[in-house]
Amino acid sequence: MNDVALPPGYLGAVTEARFAQAFAHSSILTKKAAAALIGLDEKTLDAASDAKIIRAVRKGAHRAYTERDLRAYLLEGPDVECLTPKAKTKAKAAPGSNVRHVNFSERRQGH
Repeated sequence: MNDVALPPGYLGAVTEARFAQAFAHSSILTKKAAAALIGLDEKTLDAASDAKIIRAVRKGAHRAYTERDLRAYLLEGPDVECLTPKAKTKAKAAPGSNVRHVNFSERRQGH
C-alpha cells in the first residue's frame, strides 16, 4: 500500500473531479445540481438546509450552495454546526415532519 498522505479536505479522485466540473464556471450551484453532486434528494437537501446542517445562500428566491459548504458536509458530516456564524444551535424539525436526525457516525457503512 502507498503511505502517501492525502491533503486535508481531499474527497477522493472521483469526487474531486465531479466538484471541479460542477464548479468550473460558477461559484454556487442550484439546489438540483448540489443535490445531485452530494447524492441527496432535493427535499432532503431542503430539510438539511432548514435544520442548519448544510448552509444555503439565496440566489434570488432560490437556494444555492457553495463549494465550501458542500465540502464541509461531506467531510465533517451533519454532526458539526453549519458554517454560518448565525447558526449556533441546530434547528429542530418542524412538528409533524418525518425528518429524523441521524448522527453521521451512526449511519450505516456502504450507503
